[in-house]
Amino acid sequence: MPKAFTSLNRARPRAIGTVLGAVVLSGLYANPGVGQATIPEVATDDQAVVLKASDLGSVLSRLLDEQISSQRLLEGGDVFSVTMLNRTAPTATIHGTLSDLYVIQDGSATLVTGGSLVDPRPASRPGDQQGRSIRGGAAQIVREGDVVFIPPGMVRGFRDLGDSRSITHLNIHFPWRK
Repeated sequence: MPKAFTSLNRARPRAIGTVLGAVVLSGLYANPGVGQATIPEVATDDQAVVLKASDLGSVLSRLLDEQISSQRLLEGGDVFSVTMLNRTAPTATIHGTLSDLYVIQDGSATLVTGGSLVDPRPASRPGDQQGRSIRGGAAQIVREGDVVFIPPGMVRGFRDLGDSRSITHLNIHFPWRK
């Protein structure tokens, strides 16, 4: 059994269950792109969804084994999304209206928050931007099991990927109001 899968199932199910179990979602149906895992794609307001640790482990293994950068797990339109991301290169972004909640699944990296984007350019969502890197900001190492909250409007990104040369995390987007 891959280390990442074993670790996810034994060491981290409480953190994952706490974070995702609190989100009331629906639209449960099989996603044929993820082997045997049953992964919801679109949420509605009439059924709760539980993302099982075993299914998350299957997605994690697939991302790592096939060097895939992301797998959307649950879509909530403009309200939220849950995606597993596998980063293999530095990142630098800012979200205009969405918060990020990261649940680190595998690997480690230096997370930089705050500061400013170098060479900012528009990203896919209105108000979002990407940059070549981050100037300034606060840096800290994050690793498997850590949970990170980043409010909208704050620059964020990974650099100095650890020994595995990647970091994989659940990325939960949602709006946040002060």
